[in-house]
Amino acid sequence: MMEVRDQMGYSIALRNYPQRIISLVPSLTELLFHLGLDEEIVGVTRYCILPEKKVASKIKIGGNTFIHEMLHLCGFINLFEKKSRYPQMYTLKKP
Repeated sequence: MMEVRDQMGYSIALRNYPQRIISLVPSLTELLFHLGLDEEIVGVTRYCILPEKKVASKIKIGGNTFIHEMLHLCGFINLFEKKSRYPQMYTLKKP
C-alpha cells in the first residue's frame, strides 16, 4: 500500500495501481500520456490538446455537468488544480 498527500493536504491510501484517471489539467494530461498511461486515462478536458492523436479518443469533460460526467466515468484518480475554477471539485472528496 502506498500513501500520498495531495495539494489540499488530504492523505490518500492507494492499495492498487490506479486503473481509471481523469485529468483536468492539460500539462498533467500530456505528462500522463508520456508516462505511458494511455489506457488508464478515461477522461480529459477540451483544453487537453496534446498529444493530439491520443486525446482525440478520450471522453471530454467540461461545462456545467462535469461533476456528473466525472462520477459517470468512475475515475479512481481525478487530477485538477488547487485553484480550480470549479468549487464543486471539493465535494468529490470522500468523507
